[in-house]
Amino acid sequence: MRVPIHLIHYDKSVVAQEELDALTNSIKEKGLLHAITVVKTNKGYNLVAGEKRLLACKALKEEYIDAKIIESSSENILEVRIHENLMRSNLPWYEQVELEKQLHDLRQKQHGVPDPQVAGAGIKSGWGLRDTARELQKALGYVSQDLKLAEALANDPSLKKVKDKTTAIRLVNLASKRYEAELSASEVIPTDVDVVYCGNSMDILPRLPGGFVTACVTDPPWLHFHEKEEFESDTDTLLVFKEIYRLLKVDSFLYMFVGIDDLILYKTELPKLGFAVQNLPLIWFKNNIVSMGKRSWEYDRDYEFVLVAVKGSPALVNPGKTSSLFNYSAIPGQFLKHPNEKPLNILSEIISHCTFEGAVILDPFAGVGSTLVAAKKLERRYIGVEREHKYYKIAEGRLKQ
Repeated sequence: MRVPIHLIHYDKSVVAQEELDALTNSIKEKGLLHAITVVKTNKGYNLVAGEKRLLACKALKEEYIDAKIIESSSENILEVRIHENLMRSNLPWYEQVELEKQLHDLRQKQHGVPDPQVAGAGIKSGWGLRDTARELQKALGYVSQDLKLAEALANDPSLKKVKDKTTAIRLVNLASKRYEAELSASEVIPTDVDVVYCGNSMDILPRLPGGFVTACVTDPPWLHFHEKEEFESDTDTLLVFKEIYRLLKVDSFLYMFVGIDDLILYKTELPKLGFAVQNLPLIWFKNNIVSMGKRSWEYDRDYEFVLVAVKGSPALVNPGKTSSLFNYSAIPGQFLKHPNEKPLNILSEIISHCTFEGAVILDPFAGVGSTLVAAKKLERRYIGVEREHKYYKIAEGRLKQ
């Protein structure tokens, strides 16, 4: 229907002159391709959508304009405005997902929410994601992702500062993983925790239920391999890591203090067990310098590698950038309770990077229990295994203090 332009009332907004000129020239050459939308009133018509088209026709001195007249209900007006805005070519990603969420919510208000029991019987009920995807003529997964983004925006409006939609999705997914990790830290644990066992890990670990450990932080015995055959003969150590993988939850961490030879081999062998391994290790810089077996031409060995591997695809607790360098003093020799004892501060930082309070920390090569002590101080639960009885007793004593 064509209506008189001078009878159309609208709230003026700021329109870029370049956009208006381009639309005016297009209408002059091709005509008005899409009608505006109005609501009829006693004094004429109120504009619902199409302000730029109206202004362009005014600039062309048109007296009438094609218009679609709708009923003056708030739902009708909202529906039209949502679809009109979604057609904008310069729409920022955050406005797009918010509009799609508005449309989905409007349709569920009109038609109801699907009943899962009825749906299970093959009967259609309410308005679901698939219906919104069909109306928008978009893939179901695409719309589902957009609605999650809209919900994330409602909780964190600062996401609008992210200009790229793909980056925003990645940030939201990371936040979701951290939230799930925090929730799972308080779940019921299916076995005894806050305990250290004396024995071989391959005798103890297979007796524990799978999938409940949040992180494993350990300093395994050095393999000291030179040829592959030597590593293959060290079956016990590799079997322990097979058990560790079984005990870890999906989306969990493994940290290992290793020498350069072991680092190279573990990077090859751990993926065969299901782990993903970070390409470059973390570096523990021992700022008080500890040298071992130094020859006259060798530099001090004042650092140690920490291999990082994961089961699944977890997220670090800190959403910002996290340095790969730890700067802590090693324990002086006269204070060592174990030849390979690690200081509590580096163990505490690692545990804080990957877990929340209530998480379960495993150390299958517990030594004198330093990892377990750090976990206890941070209000994490712990399980340790140590085969040497004298070190096991020291660990028990430290944990009782």
